[in-house]
Amino acid sequence: AASPAAAAAAVFDHFVNGGVADYYTWYMRLLTAGYLRENAARFLPFVGIFVDSADFPQQSEAAQQAEADMMRAYSAREVEPMGKECEHVHITALTEALGVSVCIEYLD
Repeated sequence: AASPAAAAAAVFDHFVNGGVADYYTWYMRLLTAGYLRENAARFLPFVGIFVDSADFPQQSEAAQQAEADMMRAYSAREVEPMGKECEHVHITALTEALGVSVCIEYLD
């Protein structure tokens, strides 16, 4: 049996070296984008996109399609690409999708 330090080093090596971390990161980005798309009506106001209710009657099929299209475009531009900053709304979507809680600390 490996010591706890050796096990921790092996896990660290697995996630950091060899580019494996990029695959995990990309997978989490796809989970986040999918959850945002499934819950577009709820998250659109938090990403600065508003569907004008005068243009679409509430809960109409056209409004739902417009919301889905806008969230799809937002996700493709801001969530899915590697190298983009993760924002609060992305963290909220990912933690809800996974059913986990997180505590974020900021460092200056």
